[in-house]
Amino acid sequence: MPNKTGDEHEARRGPREWNKPAGQKVMTPMIPQQYLSLTADEVLVLTDRIQNQDRGTEDMSCSAYPLLLRMGSAYVEMLGEVKQSGEICIAVSEAEAWLLRSKVASSDKSAADALFGVKLLCKIYKILLSYNMDLPLPDAGGADDEFTDERKAALRRWMGGAS
Repeated sequence: MPNKTGDEHEARRGPREWNKPAGQKVMTPMIPQQYLSLTADEVLVLTDRIQNQDRGTEDMSCSAYPLLLRMGSAYVEMLGEVKQSGEICIAVSEAEAWLLRSKVASSDKSAADALFGVKLLCKIYKILLSYNMDLPLPDAGGADDEFTDERKAALRRWMGGAS
């Protein structure tokens, strides 16, 4: 039986093995992730609410550390020197999206936006739905267009606030 050269061995390795030393098995495949687009205020709130000891939900466990590192990177970029406008994308797995969902309530408000929690939950639920329904996500551009003045007033009344 002829010996295989190093190049022939490398050619037989799959994409998941390319970053591993030859002969080492890849134990876990890459976890699918979706991009979640967050404002500086959303990054601030989520970073404050996610704790080191968080382990996801009962059905979807995950470690908070990788998520906190990505959130921390977004925090530094969006809030570090000067608060930035716009949004930043972070990649989240389904389990991490469920963890984020557990940290937000519809009644969450910010000084600038009474519908802060509702808007953030909509973003998170779009990610969760994409994982569970195999549907492509619609373009997030113009997400505020969904919240007409009439809908905002109705939601404020429903949540017990002034219209």
